[in-house]
This record gives sequence, structure tokens and C-alpha cells, in this order.
Amino acid sequence: MEAWIGVYPTSINGEIKHPKNRPETSPFQEGNLNLWWGRGDLNSRPERPKLSIDWEGFEDWLLKSHSKNTVKLILRYASRYYWILWNPEKAGVLFGESKNIRRFAMLALSNLSKYLGVYESWKNIVKNYGFKWEKRTGLETVMNLLNINLEDIVAWLLTALKKLRRNYGVVLAFQVLTGLRPSETVESCRLIKIDLKNYLNKDLMALEHWKYPKIFLRRTKNAYISFVDENLISLVLESEKIPPKAAIKSALRERGLPQRMIDLRRLYATTLRNAGIPRESIDLLQGRISQNVFMMYYYKPYLIQLKEKVREALKPLETKILKILEQIS
Repeated sequence: MEAWIGVYPTSINGEIKHPKNRPETSPFQEGNLNLWWGRGDLNSRPERPKLSIDWEGFEDWLLKSHSKNTVKLILRYASRYYWILWNPEKAGVLFGESKNIRRFAMLALSNLSKYLGVYESWKNIVKNYGFKWEKRTGLETVMNLLNINLEDIVAWLLTALKKLRRNYGVVLAFQVLTGLRPSETVESCRLIKIDLKNYLNKDLMALEHWKYPKIFLRRTKNAYISFVDENLISLVLESEKIPPKAAIKSALRERGLPQRMIDLRRLYATTLRNAGIPRESIDLLQGRISQNVFMMYYYKPYLIQLKEKVREALKPLETKILKILEQIS
């Protein structure tokens, strides 16, 4: 089996060329060219689509219900596997992919089929092939945490804090001490500056993300609460304008540092796990539970005990961070 890429014009001849490398641009950026790629024999390439796909329209449609990062993921896999919707007999190619790729492909095709009005056909493909919506197992999550080099991530963080402007470093510090996703971190810092009175539960010393459902409660990624202390709140309030995630990534790149913001979330989870905090509690703090389950957990005695354990586990790391930030004007 070979990897194949096909490019054919929509209005010129019928000639098909097979470049060796995958195109840099996506289908909706190619003007009068349709692009398709995937795995298979060159002689078994998919037929031309029976419907024209408005990729820009699809992107706009997705943005109404998904985050920008999720939209990018869906577009990537939709443009790679869309032909399955018109060639259901070849859908078995997904069994040759890894579980993660198959899951992403199914997510993309599900959304694309809804957008095109052929969702029932997609459901038949799923049923006929016995495709399953396989999520990461608890064991896979634990193994992922165990495979993280904590010392390496901490070293990267401390180096980044020294090289970045203070307000950029504050965002990184806030992320690793709350365990939020990068985009959630930026939104949380901004809310602290403009709506702290409503946002902060002073009795629990917890930021209540659930009060802002349009920002923090999404289909597959949620954030409910984050424990904080006065030092962390002060860092955000005293910092300059909170930079967007893209600006932070750009600043890291300019200073020759790799993009490891997502690793800060993993560092948070691993630090708590090493301190003996149950995985179920970590899932609560990182939004990996349903909204119904969260409401079952949300009572003060349990959260007060959890808060003390979390702050104690993070204290050594917080001390190192504050020491560096104090030296940066």
C-alpha cells in the first residue's frame, strides 16, 4: 500500500497529477482545485465528489459550536477523509489507522455529513462497519502522565519565565497552577481583571468557571472550578494587558523556545497525582467529567479538603515561580 495524494482541477480537462508531498494548503484555499489525500493503492483513489463542498462555509458553521482549535482539527481530518461519504464501500480504510486518528476522522465526518445534509448516510456507514466512538481509557491517561518528564517541563517553564515579558510569564504561571487549557487560561485571567467579584468564590478561594458557560462549558471540553490563592490573583491583577495565546506562542518562538503550553496542564495533573490526589478529583479540576457529575461533587466539605491538598501539592512549584517573577519588572 502506498500513501497517495490527488489533485485535480474542477474546470479543466480531467488530468490527474500525483505530487510526492502533501500540499501545504487546505482544500478551501486552493481556488479552482480540489485536493484529496489518504492511504490506499493509487489505482483505488476515490471518485470525484458528487457534491461541491464549501469549505469556508463549513468552517463558519463549525465556529458557531466549536472552539477554534477543534475547528482546525475537524477541517484537517474532514479534508483528508471526506471522500468516504461518497465511497462507503472503502470506509474500512479507517480500521488501518490508529485509534486516535480514527476517532478524529469520525468526528470530522460526523460534522461534515450534518453540514452537507447526509448525516443519515454517515450513520449507516458507522453501523455497517461497527465503528465505535472510542475515548481514551483511564489506563491510557495514567500512562500518558507517567511518561512525562517533570523535571524537563519545569526547566522549560522556569527558562520561559526568565526570557518572556512579565505579563506573558504570568499567564504561564497561572496555567501551571490551575491546570487549565491554554485558551481557558487566557480567558480566566481576563475575567479576573474585569469581573473578579462575581468570578471568585472567596469562601473556597476558587474561580467558578461554570458561571460563564459560553466560555468554559463546551461539547467535549469543560472547565468548572480552579483553586487559587491571593498570590496568584495578585499576579494577574498587577500585570499588564493579558496577551492572547497566539502572542505567547510567537514570543516563545522568537526566543528559541519550544511550544509547551499544553505540557503545563499535564504537569499540573501529574504533580497532583504524585501527591496522592485521586484521578477522579483531578478530572473534576480539569473538566474531564460531565456537568451532571460536577454538580454531584459541588459541595463545600469535599471541596475544602480538596483545595488544601491541591495548594499543598503545588506550593513548591509556586514558590519557584514567584521567586523568578519578583525579579522581573
